[in-house]
Amino acid sequence: MILAFLSGRIPYEITALTILFLMYCFGLVPEQNIFSGFSSTAIIVLVMTFFLAAALKKTGLANRLAIRLAKIGGKGVRRNLVVIMSASALVSSIMPNVATVAMLLPAVLKICSINRIPESRILIPFVFAVIIGGLFTLIGTSGSIVAVELQKQNGLPQFSFFEFTPFGLAFAVVGFFFLARYWYRLLPRKTTVKRRELTVDLKSAYHLNEEQFTLHISAKSSLIGQTLKQAKIGELLALRVVAIYNSENRKVFPDPDQVIQAGDRLIVLGSFRAISERLRFNDCTILHDLATEQIKTLGYQIKTYPDYQTYNTELTNGQICSTAPRAKLLFGGKRLRVKAFRHLKSSKGEFSLMTVYQEAPSSDIEESLWSKLKDNDFFKIIIPSTSRLIGDNLSQLLTVRSLGFKILGVIRTGESRIVEQSILLEAGDQLICLGDSRKCELFKNFSGMELVKELQLLEIESADYIVTEVVVSPRSALIGKNLATVNFRAKYRVQVLALWRQGSVHRGNLAKIVLQAGDALLVQGDQRQIAMMDDDADFLLLYNLPESERSTKAIYAILGLALMVFLTAFNLTSLSVAAFSAVLLILVTGTLKMSEAYREVNWPVIFTTATIIPIGMAFNTTGTAGYLSDLLIQFVGHSSPVVITLVLALASSFISQTLDPVVAVVLVGQLAISLARQLGIDPAPLLMTATLASSFAFLTPFSHRANLMVMGVGGYQTKDYFKVGSRLSLLLLATLVVMIWLIY
Repeated sequence: MILAFLSGRIPYEITALTILFLMYCFGLVPEQNIFSGFSSTAIIVLVMTFFLAAALKKTGLANRLAIRLAKIGGKGVRRNLVVIMSASALVSSIMPNVATVAMLLPAVLKICSINRIPESRILIPFVFAVIIGGLFTLIGTSGSIVAVELQKQNGLPQFSFFEFTPFGLAFAVVGFFFLARYWYRLLPRKTTVKRRELTVDLKSAYHLNEEQFTLHISAKSSLIGQTLKQAKIGELLALRVVAIYNSENRKVFPDPDQVIQAGDRLIVLGSFRAISERLRFNDCTILHDLATEQIKTLGYQIKTYPDYQTYNTELTNGQICSTAPRAKLLFGGKRLRVKAFRHLKSSKGEFSLMTVYQEAPSSDIEESLWSKLKDNDFFKIIIPSTSRLIGDNLSQLLTVRSLGFKILGVIRTGESRIVEQSILLEAGDQLICLGDSRKCELFKNFSGMELVKELQLLEIESADYIVTEVVVSPRSALIGKNLATVNFRAKYRVQVLALWRQGSVHRGNLAKIVLQAGDALLVQGDQRQIAMMDDDADFLLLYNLPESERSTKAIYAILGLALMVFLTAFNLTSLSVAAFSAVLLILVTGTLKMSEAYREVNWPVIFTTATIIPIGMAFNTTGTAGYLSDLLIQFVGHSSPVVITLVLALASSFISQTLDPVVAVVLVGQLAISLARQLGIDPAPLLMTATLASSFAFLTPFSHRANLMVMGVGGYQTKDYFKVGSRLSLLLLATLVVMIWLIY
């Protein structure tokens, strides 16, 4: 089971369901218990807490909370840290951790923006505070809810609603003190997104202003009458059309079926320098009539190595590799088994050529290789008298790298010459090139188009179409896929302008970038479509859309939470009934719609928890827990309770950070109960230890789903989590042992 979870190749919930089924097949889980987890009160409470979190989100309480906190926090980093961590911990005490981060992250970013504080100094302490705040009450984490289920199954007295509170407060006091006083300085000091509440500054943070320019469509353009989709501007020029201006109107976020007309000004994002260099070839003629002797006159020859070596590599036709001690031109298919090196030599230098050919006598190798190269890879570019390339220094052309070919030489008045710095291009020159000519030929379709760098940036937003930022959530189905694979624009009706990952902005070739949890995407689209993305479990919207909030219903969300706490705190009813009463109130009053509630439930957590519960029962009934407790007693002997507490805490924390908190509570919690019975002591302190330590998930961004949610936005690396998280984990483990000793 441990190995199955560690592999991570399939989702945790699928792994857990498979293990449960196998245990049933082998008779370890009886038929009456196999679905007992789904009918447990723990699952009911978890689902209800997700419903309550959705209600708080829909009412826009986070936005108003941000304004109030910004006034309290002032300008100092430490003071803002204390305010943010305290408020976050308070909210997460009655909500799931991931839901709390999703709701409060826009508010925290707004505080950083208003008070001009680097987000990188705030977001990790913010997430850690959310995790700690989950330990304030019984419903703060799924682990504590499952612990109560374990007590119920074993006939033990159950934890009360506020029994976790003394521990959570102790963790908050010591943790927040060191985070706000010392450890925040260990984090990078950088503002990943400047003044994020203002869209113009958001675009500046992603450097869009440096990439925006205009394509003027003249009356002679070959693009007239074509749609944007047919023109393939994005595919061939790596540009993103964000608006179209003409004499009649302005179209922001144009549809792919928008027809290009004479006089249109296409506002695009991309590399101005690269595109302007590429388009200089659009009036050139490309021929494939090169003779082998014309190439040889440049001084190139084939050198054959007698010793064959086998290599496995992935190459692309025309890929140029800058590897010492000399440049290499690599050619071949998508996946090659390279049997030999070949070197192309000239007086200019030496180039290594890796290629695959049919086995042939050594005397035929050179001729067959020349034939293969000439037919597939060599071509000529004829410079016309109207070309914008005339007068350019041949050796300084940057275009060839982006187009995927290399200029080997030039034929002028019948004389072949290699590339030299002194050669200036003239009309009639024939450039001998090696590489892929297809893209160069396609650029000829873009004649009659002028590139202009506007002095004043044109607006790419309107009343209905906006530019904003979304984050790929930890439970997104898009993780591991690229934008092209999921057909992102057609599916979500928005286009991605840039991507932010670990402090770096990616703007080119976005369609092929594999998405990761925590990636921040700058998107352009209709506000209504973006609001729908906010309801999608794949994304976290970093900016609340005011029209989507139900501020007048906020009172009912607060009353629902208060009702649940009141009923539970005074033991008027069970936790599951109290949570159900609160949710019923917000549904009846229209604070939340059922369709919205279903979308907000973290179903992987529900299925994992429901599956782990019967597995934990089998862990006890099969005697595994008793066997392991015997081993633990032999290992620790008659050590003090402090040692036993520390061992259980370390085991629970380790399993939580490598697998899942629920798994840690079920396995280590069941072990703690069995151990306490054998030692003849109260199981409560040992079970409390296992439950609390399962939330100490601070070491890496992958230790907890909430950690991943701020990784991309904050520009963090794994080492940033470890530098602060390792210190905090040790501090909280020591605090836990002391608190267990003091209270129990």
